[in-house]
Amino acid sequence: MLPGISALSLPKAYILAGLLSCVPQAAPNVRIDLQDNPVQIDNTRSSGDLATLSTERGSSSFHDAEFPIVGGLTSFSLQGTPHMIMEISPQPDGACIWIKNIGITLAYAPVIYIASNYKPGSCRYAQAEEHEQKHANVNIITLREFLPTLKPALESALAQGAATASAEEVQISAGKEALNKRVADVLQKWLESMLQVRTPRQQQIDSPEESRRFSKACPNDPVR
Repeated sequence: MLPGISALSLPKAYILAGLLSCVPQAAPNVRIDLQDNPVQIDNTRSSGDLATLSTERGSSSFHDAEFPIVGGLTSFSLQGTPHMIMEISPQPDGACIWIKNIGITLAYAPVIYIASNYKPGSCRYAQAEEHEQKHANVNIITLREFLPTLKPALESALAQGAATASAEEVQISAGKEALNKRVADVLQKWLESMLQVRTPRQQQIDSPEESRRFSKACPNDPVR
């Protein structure tokens, strides 16, 4: 089973003041890094807890009256941390602000939850872990597939030019926030595009046939 993805975070930008003239600038230097953390397994939550967690996170997993027991859940946590250097070019009637450098670290931290009803080493535990690992594999495959598209998307959006602002500090802050929003919008659209591909892939794993297979896989395996 697979819940939703956490929102990408966008911290405040680091500001580098400069005295550059307000002329068209080269595209910013964009760097994307991926932290692919190993899968963690959590065996502390009951099947009922996982069912609640699945509902809260909008899981696409097959879960209804026919298959009420949730034996496992895979969490796809993706956090984005942009680091930006902005340059400000003061002008007689205002200022031009643009992003000189931007680096984004995407941290993928998958967690497989296996119902505490299933004892490590048991058939049920092994079946649940194997099934949830398929979800984790689809996550990283899809993430790596879409990763190369993020840099050109950012370069294109930031090549639209500088944000403009009046000379007052409050307006300069608004201009910087406008660039922050431009970056955030690119990240959000990129994430939505990835989810559109990931969701049906995960639904194929959580098919009714797979749920029936899992329910019959360990007929003699007691729960603790």
